Amino acid sequence: MSPPAFPTPNWDGEGDDSAALARAETLIAEAERPLLYIGGGAGLAGATSALRAFARRTGIPSVATLKGLGTVPTDDPHFLGMLGMHGSRAANMAVQECDLLIAVGARFDDRATGKLAGFAPHARVIHFDADASEIGKLRAADVAITSDMARALNALHPTRMNIAEWTARVRAAKAKFGFRYDAPGHGVYAPAMLKALSEAAGDDFVASCDVGQHQMWAAQHCRFADPRAHLTSGGLGAMGYGIPAGIGAKLARPEAQVVAITGDGSIMMNIQELATLKRYGIALKILLLDNSSLGLVRQWQELFYDRNYSEIDLSDNPDFVEVAKAFGIEAFRVTRRDEQDGAIARLLAAEGPCLAHVVIDPKENVWPLVPPGKANHEMIHEENMP
Repeated sequence: MSPPAFPTPNWDGEGDDSAALARAETLIAEAERPLLYIGGGAGLAGATSALRAFARRTGIPSVATLKGLGTVPTDDPHFLGMLGMHGSRAANMAVQECDLLIAVGARFDDRATGKLAGFAPHARVIHFDADASEIGKLRAADVAITSDMARALNALHPTRMNIAEWTARVRAAKAKFGFRYDAPGHGVYAPAMLKALSEAAGDDFVASCDVGQHQMWAAQHCRFADPRAHLTSGGLGAMGYGIPAGIGAKLARPEAQVVAITGDGSIMMNIQELATLKRYGIALKILLLDNSSLGLVRQWQELFYDRNYSEIDLSDNPDFVEVAKAFGIEAFRVTRRDEQDGAIARLLAAEGPCLAHVVIDPKENVWPLVPPGKANHEMIHEENMP
């Protein structure tokens, strides 16, 4: 299926990077372990189609930042997942092993790089970015390209590449370390539900995410066909972003399946916007994952602060189903795994706004996790924990 038809920015860029492009082609031809590192700037520059075409004709594997997800479709066989603090094992391992890092619209943010001195330690760097001030700010570039990103990517045609062994290796790692969805118990397993939701919605799926564990689970497990199908506040960490962003997305693309993915902490920041949904008949769907806590803060206090929990208990929150109904919005509760498929179908089929209140395990954590001050290859996994 073709990706959804989003408008492409009309940006022409400036400058002549012909010498830099020739140097980039040489580095790509010489590389044995090249990797595309995709940031949100690629989509903003209108370079999505050009980047996909470049990835197809070269076969170079790719990873993406939180804001770059969907630039290469997340179900592409050469896409290894999100990198960084909550990145996939395959993505983080590939970054650490690559010998050429092709950064496209990425800024080497600490959430993506972990300990900067240990990031991609064996790699030369080709850096595409519309903002020249990003080049060399955190990582020196062997080649810098600041002209029109799409035009530059379309001009790159390396004539000699020998990366079959590398691509086979990273795809094997992706298969070996892929996420599992067979969690024990009968309760709702949030990663599995988010995956199923995005697949059921198809290419018309647009997620507007709040901030917390649900945000990271959505980035890890949802299928995205376009970078503008994944709306997130990123490093701003703006709790309460999800529903207002979802309202904007639904008004812009009323035919899309727009789902605000939120948590029991984030929804309280802008819960009054339920009145906006009702008043204007905006058919936004809301998936509320409720673990009775500020889950990501609780996870850090558990792992790095000796379980010294402080100000994370939200067990006294109101009954969100009753709150939504008080606003005149359809709402229902999900507590068991065997209710998942029916709940997804009901949520997506609702004619107007609808809220699914999904109760999940308060002790569930987001894995993997790169601890503060560590390099990405030092990520910890659930099976490493006592």
